[in-house]
Amino acid sequence: YLGHAGVIDVCGIRVGGLSGIFKGGDAHRSYPSPPYNSQTMRSAYHTRTFEMRKLEAFAEVFRGADGRGVDVMMSHDWPVGITKFGDEEQLIRHKPYFEQDIATNSLGNPHTLKALRLLRPSYWFAAHLHCYFHGVVVTEGIR
Repeated sequence: YLGHAGVIDVCGIRVGGLSGIFKGGDAHRSYPSPPYNSQTMRSAYHTRTFEMRKLEAFAEVFRGADGRGVDVMMSHDWPVGITKFGDEEQLIRHKPYFEQDIATNSLGNPHTLKALRLLRPSYWFAAHLHCYFHGVVVTEGIR
């Protein structure tokens, strides 16, 4: 279990995860407590900045311990800006309604590209946008 954000070791493979959808208005709030109403129920599955801080802390520990990052990272949202590292034109042809969000740099979670650079995963899987997209990001000599 990874919780809202976490990293676990599975047979020597570091697996990280970030649950939830980014929504700026909820990012700096604490998680709501039950009983939920219609507003707090939706807010409960939005990512929080303190979850990102946890991932940054993991990255710092890994750098000091063995220099390795995370082998596999999973998140619901894509990292904002990830489309610049793949075939963005093909993505827009497939999902034309992404074009405006890409142009305004608001497609995905704005905090996860930093996590990608810090955690340096070999693979990052995200599903929120319901389509295949392959991007390659080189970080500190690691691809």
